[in-house]
Amino acid sequence: MLIAGEARAGATEPAEVAAPPPRCSAMGCSTRVLAPVIRIAATEVLMMSGLMLLLPEQIDPMQVERNRAQFVRSWTEHPILLFHKNFFESDGDPWAFNVFAHGLFGSETYLAARGWGHSPFVSALFSLLSSFFWEFMIESWSQQPSTVDLVWTPLGGSILGELRYQAYMASKRGIRVKGLRIALMIVLDPLGEVERLMVGCER
Repeated sequence: MLIAGEARAGATEPAEVAAPPPRCSAMGCSTRVLAPVIRIAATEVLMMSGLMLLLPEQIDPMQVERNRAQFVRSWTEHPILLFHKNFFESDGDPWAFNVFAHGLFGSETYLAARGWGHSPFVSALFSLLSSFFWEFMIESWSQQPSTVDLVWTPLGGSILGELRYQAYMASKRGIRVKGLRIALMIVLDPLGEVERLMVGCER
C-alpha cells in the first residue's frame, strides 16, 4: 500500500486543457446588439472618410450652408429614381457599381449581425436600417438618397451575406487543412475575423 501510495504521489498531473473561446451567439443580448451596431458604425465612418478623400469637391464638411441645404432637401424631396434608365442605373451611377459595391456593403452589415447568432431575418433588418441610416443621415449631407441603394443594398446584401455566411461555416467545419481553412475564412469574412480576434469569441 505504501508503494502504491508513493506511485500515485509521483504520478504527473494531467495538463490543463485551455477552455475554448466562448461562442459569440452565447453572449448577452445587449452585447449581441451593441457589437453589430459598433461594427456597422465603424464601417460607415471608414467609408465616408474614404469618399471624402476621393471626392473632396463633392464631400466637403467645410461647406456648411451647402451641406445643410442638401440635408434638408434629402428629407423633403423623393429619393432619386430616373425612370428613363434601368433600375440599377436609376440614380445616375453605373449599374456595376450599384450592384456590386452596394451589394458588398449590404452583405457586410448583414454579416455584422449574422456572426453574432442572429437569424437571417434579424440580420436583414440590421442591413435595412444600416442602409437607411447611410442614405439619410450620412450621405444625405452631400447628395440626394438613392432609391436603388435603399432597395438593393439590404436585399442584395442579405442574399450575398447569407451565401458568404454559409460558405464561411462550411469552410470552418469541413476543411481539415488549417492554413487553407484560415485563408478561406479570412477571404469570406475579413471584418468578422478581425472582430473575433478583438472580442475573443468564435461563431
